[in-house]
Amino acid sequence: MKANRLKLIVATAAIMTAGLGCEEIQRAVLDARSSDPLKVPPRFVDLGNLGGNSRTATGINNDGVVVGFAQNEDGLGRPFRWTSGAGMVELASPGGEQARALAISNEGVICGISQSDDPDVNVDAVLWFPDGKFTRLPHLGIPGRSEANDINDLGQAVGGTDDEDGVRVACLWEPDGTLVILGNLGGDQSLANGINNASQVTGVAELENGDTRAFLWTRETGMVSLDTLGGDLSEGVDINENGHVTGRSSLEVGGNRFAFLWTPEDGMRNLGTVSGTGSQAVAINDDDWVVGSSSTANGNARAFVATIDDGMFVLADFAGLTNNSANAINASGVIVGSINNTVGASRAVLWRE
Repeated sequence: MKANRLKLIVATAAIMTAGLGCEEIQRAVLDARSSDPLKVPPRFVDLGNLGGNSRTATGINNDGVVVGFAQNEDGLGRPFRWTSGAGMVELASPGGEQARALAISNEGVICGISQSDDPDVNVDAVLWFPDGKFTRLPHLGIPGRSEANDINDLGQAVGGTDDEDGVRVACLWEPDGTLVILGNLGGDQSLANGINNASQVTGVAELENGDTRAFLWTRETGMVSLDTLGGDLSEGVDINENGHVTGRSSLEVGGNRFAFLWTPEDGMRNLGTVSGTGSQAVAINDDDWVVGSSSTANGNARAFVATIDDGMFVLADFAGLTNNSANAINASGVIVGSINNTVGASRAVLWRE
């Protein structure tokens, strides 16, 4: 059921207590559609670290398990799983110095990428399983690169793989590892970014003239363009169980891109910005709550949550850090992302009521 009231989670600056692993600081929730009093205070959670300066949360499932990647004490990017009980725990390494966890299913299977030990392969798409094991997914080209950007509860993962000519093509991996190429829209390159439990896929593909289009793929229809907001570029980033797609698109040729929500009934609709010149949507839940980041008048990037009915609202800054992004949202409206400081380091964070 679509939410009819959008809560905007807000937080104020706080001094971080030295020595704490996971800081939870109570803040208030502002009702974005009325003048009701402040509601029950939410928790704002810093998800910790793996010993280094930068970390980013990229995915969350309906059980509240968070995944992402973080620098360790040697400055290497490592994948992590976070739970409220165990905190941030590094995932076993498939090989190579760098790896990233990008999404997690409700079954607890994680997808992402890892630098390869094979000198003929740049980066491998990888799955991590709840029992701690992992597997590399097959790819086309050698040398090449593959990436797994999303995974559904059936165990199907989507992303991209370089073909024998080094061209990135959108693909789907079945649970048994079978590689399915999703086709194109007339151009060369394509990439799958999101999949739902009906095996509907969204992503981005080139046209013959080099412009790009967000697409919706199903086994029945193949790859179908979702058009644009009026410009020459669009990209689908996530899809919910209703088959609704979110992403970004330009309003005019060569123009800035704006977050959109696409539905079969209404097509592609602009979600706007918080005050700046562009925005991008990254994730959507089944209530059509969209999260992402938007530029502001002073050039910062601000995390947002938005719906078509309620508009776009900024998620709170933390400790004065005003460059941030929201990367995923679950069925309960819990949002994860990152908040960045002035020297480029980032904190993996969770916003919740």
